[in-house]
Amino acid sequence: MHDLDLFAELGIHAIRYPILWERIAPNGLENADWSWADERLGRLRELGICPIVGLVHHGSGPRDTSLVDPEFPEKLAVFARAVAERYPWVTHYTPIN
Repeated sequence: MHDLDLFAELGIHAIRYPILWERIAPNGLENADWSWADERLGRLRELGICPIVGLVHHGSGPRDTSLVDPEFPEKLAVFARAVAERYPWVTHYTPIN
């Protein structure tokens, strides 16, 4: 997490940060691994840096969906809700980049 400390030393107050659906829950929310996101978002919070959380970046989510899947919006909404409930202090998002 040295990179986050360097950002703080630069005086950055906000940063876009990936909490990607395909990384956190590639096999469904019931099998989600939040450890990386917990650590990184926790450190940003300690440093006073506001994360602008990205949920999907240059991809279309986990293997079981795609941008053309008619259920994609609902599936992404379920993941987005899980992120918002886990990190209620996060206030800024870029849902799809």
